[in-house]
Amino acid sequence: MEVTPTPYEALSKMRELTEIGCPFSFSFNSFNKTKSTSSGLVVVKRAVLRKGLRDDQSELSQQLVGYVDLDKDEAPRFFHIPLLMTFNQYTIKP
Repeated sequence: MEVTPTPYEALSKMRELTEIGCPFSFSFNSFNKTKSTSSGLVVVKRAVLRKGLRDDQSELSQQLVGYVDLDKDEAPRFFHIPLLMTFNQYTIKP
């Protein structure tokens, strides 16, 4: 992986790590499309990916990535891949 990966390069590595059961950290800018709001930067210290939405479930299914925060007892979450800011020690290039 490059020193400054793209969001999709980082996503590929996240998938590899999830497949072998290795948690990773990442951060992203939050965005609620329904309300057109953001609660700022979200930092997730230990996560793995989960299945995302199917194309027939959301028009954003190709942009939304499902994950589980292993440090919080919450329902699974999503982030928009274009809003990914960091992955492990790497800063994501726009």
